[in-house]
Amino acid sequence: VAVESADARVLLEEQNAMAERASAIVRETLASFTLEDRMILRMRLPAAAAPEAPPMPAPIPPPLPASPASPLRVLVVDDNEDTAHGLRRLLMRDKHEVRLAHDGPAALDVAREFSPQVVLLDIGLPGMDGYEVASRLRADASSGASGARIAAVSGYGQDEDRRRSREAGFDRHFVKPLPLLDLRAFLAEAAAEGKLETRSSKLETSAENG
Repeated sequence: VAVESADARVLLEEQNAMAERASAIVRETLASFTLEDRMILRMRLPAAAAPEAPPMPAPIPPPLPASPASPLRVLVVDDNEDTAHGLRRLLMRDKHEVRLAHDGPAALDVAREFSPQVVLLDIGLPGMDGYEVASRLRADASSGASGARIAAVSGYGQDEDRRRSREAGFDRHFVKPLPLLDLRAFLAEAAAEGKLETRSSKLETSAENG
């Protein structure tokens, strides 16, 4: 047993001596490197991977403007029935009263009966297009919508398209897909105007009675 312990001790001493000689060789080699050698060595060593930047937080969308406090009577005119029904559901969630029409003549009939405060009118209707419908609504005091807020809903938004909308009597020109944020702002403006008109009428009535 003593012989085996002595052999193990000798082996361990030899391994330590070899490790010290190897360390000395590395130190001597590095000491002999010029500055240029060291720069080359660094360039050839693989660069440590840069830590990945943390992902940017998703932008917070701006809050939607509050729906108008006073529900509005809104006429939606679009020959695409799916689009018209989808817009009606959206408006009804904000408590608006909504009627639909899918062509120009039907829009004139519904407006005369319904007297909408807001008309969302598709330009590209078959037969009588949206420009003509808007012009007729504006020109006829008995149309039920001569004083309504009328917005064009179009697939085209060039300067010429907007100019034609203004000339036809539109108050706003929306480009499809209809931007919800802008739509609600437009409805809020219409509701505010309706309140001012109602207050003005009451003041005039009070003045006449007084």
